[in-house]
Amino acid sequence: MKLAVLSDLHLSTPGASCHFTYDLARALAALDRIEATHDGLLIAGDLFDLNVGARYLDFGAELASARAAWRPLLERLERAAVAQVYGNNDRHLRRLGVPEIVALDADGARLLMMHGHQFESEAAWLVWLKSTVKWAAAWNQRQGVRGLGEALYRVNALTSRPNPGHLDPLTRRALQTLQVTAGADILICGHTHAPRVEETPWGVYANSGACSFGRFDWLSVDLSAREVTIQRDGLD
Repeated sequence: MKLAVLSDLHLSTPGASCHFTYDLARALAALDRIEATHDGLLIAGDLFDLNVGARYLDFGAELASARAAWRPLLERLERAAVAQVYGNNDRHLRRLGVPEIVALDADGARLLMMHGHQFESEAAWLVWLKSTVKWAAAWNQRQGVRGLGEALYRVNALTSRPNPGHLDPLTRRALQTLQVTAGADILICGHTHAPRVEETPWGVYANSGACSFGRFDWLSVDLSAREVTIQRDGLD
């Protein structure tokens, strides 16, 4: 079985604060190419970005707005999706039954998938602070004041640059998890927006990168061969 893994689309109400800026027709064409060569899709979290709505942290209203705005894309993703997990920016989805972790067994291999924010501090006050700062940046962008939003964008670009010679904290903790999780052949995360594949004696760790912020990264996973490769589409 061959599966494609996408994450971090950050779909929200179209506008200055939406980081999925691709032409819809090109995005659908990319999915055509993926579906033609793969048996299904996995979505590794942050399909939506629910922290940037017009009303302060009204996640339900922003989810409804994003679903309406991106309906053709979402219908295609949901049709092809084998499994999905929620991320830190769309954790509201857990109320709708979307799981935090998925285990998939096929072709004699076991794949575990989570978004990856679990490897960071989950203190309630920090979650609230990050969400509030992001909402404030989005509000400023809608008013035509782009400073805070652009600063966050630059920080994201700086921290998400692939660095094969350096193990960031999330990667280190993911590798530790892979080492102690008996029977897992492949561990997939998103969250960092930095695509990478690490082959270890305990299995393969892979990060799916991001389908937003000017990039369209994804993973191709061959479960029978236990191989994962990074793919990139140029949609702009």
